[in-house]
Amino acid sequence: LKALIAFKRKHPRKVVLLLGNHDAHYLHFPHYRCSGFRDAAQPALSTLFTRYAGLFQIAHQEGRYLFTHAGVTSAWLARLL
Repeated sequence: LKALIAFKRKHPRKVVLLLGNHDAHYLHFPHYRCSGFRDAAQPALSTLFTRYAGLFQIAHQEGRYLFTHAGVTSAWLARLL
């Protein structure tokens, strides 16, 4: 993760870091948890995600394509069409 963050910082326009649910539980600790939470890793990962929260996005649009961690709901998509 540190290497990815460093690469993003070096190439901010060429790299998009998407935040997923398994990242969010460290960013929003202790208010959110999902499967795969690692207690031992939490302090270091929470620090990284908090410090570099501005580098991560929930979604990214490139032309007509939308990139997300796990897609979008049908209701959300219907609002666009």
